[in-house]
Amino acid sequence: MIVSQRLSRQGWTREVEKMIRWGAVATEAEKETLIDYFAAHFKPRSAASAPAGDDRGKRIFKEKCLLCHESDLTEQQRLSRQGWTREVDKMIRWGAVVSDAEKEPLIDYLFGNFGPRPLAATRK
Repeated sequence: MIVSQRLSRQGWTREVEKMIRWGAVATEAEKETLIDYFAAHFKPRSAASAPAGDDRGKRIFKEKCLLCHESDLTEQQRLSRQGWTREVDKMIRWGAVVSDAEKEPLIDYLFGNFGPRPLAATRK
C-alpha cells in the first residue's frame, strides 16, 4: 500500500499519524524518520510524467490521480458510480486537487472503466 501512494510530506505526516492512531507504535523520533523516508522515496510525480490522455476524464485521472497512486490501485476497486463518487470526495478531502468542473468527468471515467464487472465476465 505504501509504495502505491505518492504523497507530499504533509500527506505522509497525516498518513503516519493515522497509522499511529490505529495502533502502530513509533517514538516521535521514529515518526519523523518514517515521514522523512516516505517523503523522499514516495513523493508525487510531476504532472509532466503522467501520460497524456484522449478524453477529459482520462486526462484528469492521469494528471490528478496518477500523481499519487499507481493505476493498479484504481483498477482493483471496481466500484459503483456511487462508490467512485465517495472515493473521489474522500481523495479531495485528503488533498487531491480536483475542481468542481473536473469531478464529474473524472467519476464518469472511473465508473466507465473501473466499475463493477458483469457477472458473466467474472466467471471462468
